[in-house]
Amino acid sequence: MTDTTIRYNKALEYVRELSRELADDLTAKTAGWDDARKDLLSLGGGAYWHLGSKEDHIAVRALLLCTVCYMRKPHANMDLVQAEQLKEIRDAMEGKPKAFVDQEIRLYCRDDRRSKDRLAQAAQDVCRAEGNVTAYSRTRAQTNVGTGPVCYNGTSTWLFAAGFVSRRWLAKEGSQMLDRTAREFLGEGALIGGREQWSTIPRGHIFHIHKTGDPNTCHWGVSLGEGRAVACNNTTQAPQRNPDASKVRLPPEPGKLVGLPIESNLKFEGTGNATYGIFDLAELCDILNRTTKYMVGTFVGDQISGDYVESNSPSGCNIVLRHIDPTTAAQWY
Repeated sequence: MTDTTIRYNKALEYVRELSRELADDLTAKTAGWDDARKDLLSLGGGAYWHLGSKEDHIAVRALLLCTVCYMRKPHANMDLVQAEQLKEIRDAMEGKPKAFVDQEIRLYCRDDRRSKDRLAQAAQDVCRAEGNVTAYSRTRAQTNVGTGPVCYNGTSTWLFAAGFVSRRWLAKEGSQMLDRTAREFLGEGALIGGREQWSTIPRGHIFHIHKTGDPNTCHWGVSLGEGRAVACNNTTQAPQRNPDASKVRLPPEPGKLVGLPIESNLKFEGTGNATYGIFDLAELCDILNRTTKYMVGTFVGDQISGDYVESNSPSGCNIVLRHIDPTTAAQWY
C-alpha cells in the first residue's frame, strides 16, 4: 500500500468519526480514485510539519478529501477548485487547531440545529449584497448574499446559513439552479388559496410565486411570518390597472393623447430595495399580479387579450402562491 493510499484511508476514517453518513458517501464517490487524485490530499511539506500534531495534519487532509470530492467533477458540474484553491485551503488551515478544521468539515453536512426560525433569521442576517457566494469556502457565519443575487440563489444561501443544506448541496444542486429548474431543487410547494390568504405563510417557510400556467416565471424568498417576507431581486413597481387590464392613467398633459400611467411601488423596511429587502408579502403579490411579465394573455398596445384573468377579480389571479416547509423537504442534504 502506497503512502498516498495510507493518507487517504486515514483521512476517510477521520471523517467517519465526525459523520458516518458523510464518510459513507465519500467512500462511494472516491472508490475509483487513483494515486494522482489521492495525492491532492498532500500538505506539501514545508512549514506544515513544524506546526500542529499528526492528528491536526490528518484533519486537514480530511478537509481536502471533502473539497476534492465535492468541489470537482463528477459531483460538481465543473471543477470549482484547482491547485490554487487547494493551496488556499492548506494555507488557511496551517497551524489551526483540530477543532477549527472539524468545524470546516462539518459544513459538508447539514446542521442538526436547523429550524424554521433559524431560516427566517438567516434570511435577515445574510443581507449584504456584495462579494461572491463560493461553495468551497462558504461558512454559515458569513453575512453576504452575493453581488446582484437572483431570488432562488439568495434562498439557497439562506438555506445553507440555517443548516438545511450543506456545501455538497451548494456545489451540485445550488450551482444548477435557474428559473426553470429552481423548483426541482427547492420544491414545488403547497398551494395558498385566494388573495385573502396571501399573508398567512408561516415564519420560516419558503414562498414560491409563479405566473399562472407558467412555473418558469417565478420569484422565491422566505416568509418572516405575520405577512412579512424577504427576498432578493424583487420587482418593485407595477401599473395600476382597470378591470379590463388597461393601465390607470393621469389626465393627458397638453398636446399628449394619453396621460402617464399611475404606478404602485413596493415599500421596503429600513434600507431594503430591489436587490435585497423585507416587505409585505401580500403587497408584493399584488404588484406581481399587475406586472406585464406575470399577466396571463397577450398585450396589444395598452390592452391585453386572450386568457387574461382580471387583476381586480376576487377569485381569478395572474399569479400562483405556494409555500414550502423546509423541515419536511426530502431532497436536501
